[in-house]
Amino acid sequence: MTPTVTTIAPLLDAAVGGRDCQRLRLDTIGGKMGTPLSFDRSMGFVDVAPHDPSPVPDTAFMELVL
Repeated sequence: MTPTVTTIAPLLDAAVGGRDCQRLRLDTIGGKMGTPLSFDRSMGFVDVAPHDPSPVPDTAFMELVL
């Protein structure tokens, strides 16, 4: 099954439900993950400054405010 915003959003909600989470952060390889990055952006993730050093070039750091 191809993930969509409709199928992923309830999973994210269930994963953080009941916790005092304010943000969800992710990192991925920016130069090689065009389609997943577009999907993350469609979910509301935005680019943020790196939250830790990455040994992988072109790492993209993103965040979703919950």
